[in-house]
Amino acid sequence: MKIYLIGHFGQLGSVLGQKLTSQYEVIGTHRMIVGDSIPNVDLIINASAYTHVDRAEVERGSCHAVNVELPKYLAQKAREMDIPLIHFCTNYVFDGNRHGCPYVETDRCLPLSHYGKTKLEGTLVVGNEHSKYLVFRLSGIYGGVRSFVKTMTDAYHKRAEVIVVNDQAITPNDVSPVSEVVVNIIHQMTLPGFNKWGTYHLSGEGETSWHNFACSIYEKLNMMNKTQVPAPKPISSEDYSKKYSGTIAARPRYAVLDSSKLARTFGLTLGSWEEQFEEFWENEYCPSKSNPSSMNTINH
Repeated sequence: MKIYLIGHFGQLGSVLGQKLTSQYEVIGTHRMIVGDSIPNVDLIINASAYTHVDRAEVERGSCHAVNVELPKYLAQKAREMDIPLIHFCTNYVFDGNRHGCPYVETDRCLPLSHYGKTKLEGTLVVGNEHSKYLVFRLSGIYGGVRSFVKTMTDAYHKRAEVIVVNDQAITPNDVSPVSEVVVNIIHQMTLPGFNKWGTYHLSGEGETSWHNFACSIYEKLNMMNKTQVPAPKPISSEDYSKKYSGTIAARPRYAVLDSSKLARTFGLTLGSWEEQFEEFWENEYCPSKSNPSSMNTINH
């Protein structure tokens, strides 16, 4: 199988590309615009996105071009070529007004930000333009070329004061096992009679806040460095917006996803966010140790 991967050098695309190249021929590109030619391939994967949530409120045209116009173009081209398209979405398509009850794919989407609105519109146009598509809705991705973990680690070593919001419930997910699930599903797509198209939530179990996740990172760093750097300070979303004028986009207070549909359909799950983080830390900061993957296979 020959795969065209857009966003090859991004946070998700870089890791996904590494895992795909061991099994498939991958043609990667970092950026693409509407009208660019597409090589003769068997599958298109769009791992590119405009992800700067606050800047999207100002750069609306650029955000719309990447998150809506490009997916629409790719879906049209994939339909013409009669090949599947894989696209990625975000938990920011929900408004977060249902604490304690993770969102399923059929729940009503009410994005609070322009970023969330464009990601929702991008998902809808993909489904309207093509029948052979998979959209994976993600949550709290870290790892890869840049991530929340790296930001916290850099701040830790600089001994900088860190303030993190404590009222947004999320599920952090390591990009590596997320990519492994996608690769496994691509393998299933090659089997005769595959017809499991649609939108799926792809996230681990459990929930935490960005502040609690930051504290977990600092705890690991303190243990590793045998120091006692103070943990990040908590702050409400409202106070954070007042303190940092560049934070202008609203975020959902509850953005936890239920991935049971994906588990039922493909027999795959991610570990809990705690399990994923433990494995990520061992692999990234204690490479002499080895751990099993946080991707689990369900035996039916």
